[in-house]
Amino acid sequence: MEEATFAVASQQEGFEGTGYAGLGKLSALTTPSESINKLAHELLSHHEHKTTHMAPENMPLDAAAVYANEERHKAELALFKRIPLVVGLTAELREPGSFKTMDMVGVPLLITRDKAGALHTFLNACTHRGSPLTDKPCGKAARFTCPYHAWTFANDGRLLAVHTQDQFGQFDKSTRNLVELPCTERAGLIFAMLTPGLELDVDAFYEGMLSEIERYGYADWHYLGSMEAKAANWKFGVEGFLETYHVPVLHRATLSQIASGGRPPAQAFESFGPHLRYLSATGEPIEDLRTLDPQDYWTREPHNFRAIHLLFPNVALPTGFDVIQLMIMVPGANPGEHTTLFWHITPEAPKSEEEAAQLEANRQAMVKIIVDEDYYINALVQKVSDAKTSFPLLLGRNEIGLQHFHQSLNWYLNGDERAERPKIGPSTHEGPSTVA
Repeated sequence: MEEATFAVASQQEGFEGTGYAGLGKLSALTTPSESINKLAHELLSHHEHKTTHMAPENMPLDAAAVYANEERHKAELALFKRIPLVVGLTAELREPGSFKTMDMVGVPLLITRDKAGALHTFLNACTHRGSPLTDKPCGKAARFTCPYHAWTFANDGRLLAVHTQDQFGQFDKSTRNLVELPCTERAGLIFAMLTPGLELDVDAFYEGMLSEIERYGYADWHYLGSMEAKAANWKFGVEGFLETYHVPVLHRATLSQIASGGRPPAQAFESFGPHLRYLSATGEPIEDLRTLDPQDYWTREPHNFRAIHLLFPNVALPTGFDVIQLMIMVPGANPGEHTTLFWHITPEAPKSEEEAAQLEANRQAMVKIIVDEDYYINALVQKVSDAKTSFPLLLGRNEIGLQHFHQSLNWYLNGDERAERPKIGPSTHEGPSTVA
């Protein structure tokens, strides 16, 4: 009797290959990292022992409670409005006068770089009657004129002119500047708080992760563009980047080939508060590290391994590709929906039409894999969750990244700062093989 199963969308369509082809544009890293050396040593040891980084025990979840509960979803949206979030890339807004707009959990944002080069994040709302100042996704502008009553603002937020002010009435225009949100940029990323007046301290919040990301030099990379996709609950999007358990199964004909050579990759994790980084083997044999001094393991990134970062709560940042795909999972108005923003950068601008075409093919392939495979499965799991009937799920010990993400999210939602914060423990080699 044949086994009953089904294929994900891209395989149903006869998807052959990915269209992805590396262009050799990555330069060698020049900044050592002791933590990368440590993780690479752990990864090599896991590979040799046929183990992976594991949690102390399994972790149960209830699908309906986690992915479909309205009250929990409201609490998650409230959390997004009181912690730092990634809202853009330095590469998007490199030139003075550039701007972009976006919606983040229902908050309309206008992000600008003024003529002095300073970065600003405003509410995209006129301070007269609340109309959006522009509906363009991006561009260059020295000023913005409201389409409702023609109030005009500079790109640094100052109210410059009030249409027929002699009839409107006199007031101090400096009291009606655009509502500015806390904003800064580090490591090629733009951060903001969605609530005016809150303190933004990215060094404190990211607990050392940003200095590690700065090693890659993304502030100087070239911006290729953005794409977006609608999908199920936002946490599914995050989860897909936190374990490699599914890669040789769900992605056996696609990502497993370009990311891990078709072998089930081990993982070595570290946590930065609620944030994560892990290494997995890729490309050249991980065993080659044995020919190096352990203090030089970092020089083999991304040839023998690559790093993936989770910037809590909703940003996945893989490294080691000549098109880096930053993914931002933006929760929707309802628990069962979210929008993933895909932002793509590459080390330098393409030097030919052929190179530009391949870079475009690469980013299209990366998005297609996520949408056709991960999000296809996620939609099916969302249906189970939406049944509103308790349905017990179980996260494995080898899904330690998922466990840490959910434990950290629960810590924030519980609101008790005296409670011990989740932390990923050291790697061990006990237990049965999970990657053999």
